[in-house]
Formats: sequence, structure tokens, C-alpha cells
Amino acid sequence: MIKLRNTLLLATLLCSPGWGAGRIVNGEPALEGTAPWQVELYSTYVYTPAELAADAALPDGNQSKRYYADRAGWEVHHMCGGSYLGGNWILTAAHCVVLRHAGDDVRQLRRIRLGTQDLNHGGTTFRIERVVIHKDYDDEVHQHDLALIHVAADAATDRRAIALLRPVRLLGSKTSDPVLLPYKRVAVTGWGATSVREADASPLRGEDGQLIHDSPILMQAELTVLPQAKCEAIADFKGMLGGMICAGSSAAKVQDSCQGDSGGPLTLAIGPNERVLIGVVSWGMGCGLAGMPGLYTDVTTADVRRWIAQAKHAPPGQISRR
Repeated sequence: MIKLRNTLLLATLLCSPGWGAGRIVNGEPALEGTAPWQVELYSTYVYTPAELAADAALPDGNQSKRYYADRAGWEVHHMCGGSYLGGNWILTAAHCVVLRHAGDDVRQLRRIRLGTQDLNHGGTTFRIERVVIHKDYDDEVHQHDLALIHVAADAATDRRAIALLRPVRLLGSKTSDPVLLPYKRVAVTGWGATSVREADASPLRGEDGQLIHDSPILMQAELTVLPQAKCEAIADFKGMLGGMICAGSSAAKVQDSCQGDSGGPLTLAIGPNERVLIGVVSWGMGCGLAGMPGLYTDVTTADVRRWIAQAKHAPPGQISRR
């Protein structure tokens, strides 16, 4: 998740048009067809030979080095995840669409991939037609970290694949839905590497010092919803849990989401045949660290459902806040 590990780091990373991160730490490949609502937000920026050469010339360990020559093309361009809600609408994190260079337009610099769990093949891509950012989004304290994206088919879209898209619904959208309680088992999905990373470490180096690589295969981690009081006791989270779901793992190998899983789905199983959306990957400290859960924007409330309904009336062809 961009796991907005800290705000200064996030601002630095997003200044690079090709910064892509995304991983599930110590997870397993998601079974084929189990997350048909999962989408990818990826960069369309094309690096010049001069930019590639300049990056290659930077010494290992330089905080600005993106290791373009050492990562696959899809790794370089992968940015965030999201959830398909139907009707060409996607729910993601606000920090995935707020770009840091003046004049940058997410509609021009990003596309959406839907309909596949393998980034090497399958599915299809769409252009971004409009973006609606939650009007109360605050990137300092990560509150209301939500955005809606409306996509549209274009010449690059495989229209045969559109019929295969499957949406996910939000917990609470049916009166029969259960209330989300602490200690419920939930799942988070995303693409990327599986390396544990310290909170203050280089974003592209794991705990072992090795270069972090993403996974083209969608990965899944099993987590547990934790009581707010337990997460408030963590110094880095104190006073920052409003509107958040705190979820972590106590297994010997801690499972977690991390950079680039941002915006992706946190889901809950209801019965044997349905999963519902309960959260959006937002932020955390480090990746896969013992005793350090992740934070997810809570989408189970009536307020969020009302915001989504209202946001869908935003002016077409624009980036707006509502």
C-alpha cells in the first residue's frame, strides 16, 4: 500500500512519474477468479533513453535511484490497486490519484487495467474519464483516503473482455449484512514483492538489503481486524484511526500489505460464496513487521455509501472534489 509510510517519503516517491510499488508480504497467490473486482492503476509515462541512463548511473543505495534496468517494465509502471464497483466506476485511495507535479493530470498519466489477476496477460485496459476525490481527504493524517474513478473504453480496450468484469459490493449495502466486529478474518489482495521492509528503510530495499521486486501474479494475505484500542496503543497510530480499519497478522511470518497495494480491496467473506468490500488499502509503518498492523479506509459506513452515490454525479471529464 503506498502505505503512506510517512508523508515526506510519499511526496518524494510520487514526484517520480514511474514510481510503482505494490506488494503483499508473506502472502499466497490468490486463486484464479477469486478477485474479479481487482483493478490496477498503472503509469503510461514513457521514459527517455536519457532518463534511463541517468538512473543507471546513480550508485546503489541512492534514494533517488529507481533501478529501471533491474526491474521488469510492468514493475516500473505499476502504481496502485482498486476495486470495480460496476457501471465503469472504480474505488481507490485518494493518494493514488493526487499527483505531486504542478500540471500533472492523472487522466493523462495513468490507465486502468481490469479483468485479470496476472499483469502479464489477460483482461483489458481503459482510459480514465473522470476522477472524484473525497472533499475531506487530508494527506497529512490520511483521513478520508478515498477516490472514485470513472473509466471509458477507447481504441486500446478489448470490448470482449468487458462482459467478463465482475463488481464487488460494500458491506452494509444490504440490510441483512452483518456488522464488522474485531477479530474477524479478512483478506487483502495486491500485486508485488513479498519482502519485509523496515519503516525507515529505502522503499526499494527489503529487510535483507536486496532489491524489492513485485509479483505479476495477484497475491493475497489473510489478516485479522483488530480492536481500535489495541491499535491506538501503537505510538505511530495514536489519534489517527478515525474512519480506519486496523488489520494485522500475528502469524510467525507476518502477513501485510505494502506500497502499491494502495487503493486495493480489503474484503470479508459472507457465507461460502460471497466476499464484500470493507476497506481500501491506505497506510502503515514499514511492511510485514511484527506488531505493526496496516490501516485501511473503512467503507462499511452509511456516510461512505452516500458519498459514493453523490460522487457519481460529479461533472464528466474532470478531476473534482466532492
